[in-house]
Amino acid sequence: RPAATRCQLDVDFGSQCSVFVQRWFFDRTVAACSPFWYGGCGGNANRFSSEHECFRTCGVQSKS
Repeated sequence: RPAATRCQLDVDFGSQCSVFVQRWFFDRTVAACSPFWYGGCGGNANRFSSEHECFRTCGVQSKS
């Protein structure tokens, strides 16, 4: 999936199948990478392990 499409997806918290972990998504409404709690299963491609990875993929400045 191209990065442009990936970065346009809505945040998807997934379903809880393990411990919740912090992940990052590109929030297109504010054009920034934002953290969220991921449930461990499911979700979509707009999920990154770090703020840096989100920034690198979506090419935006972080909110912090």
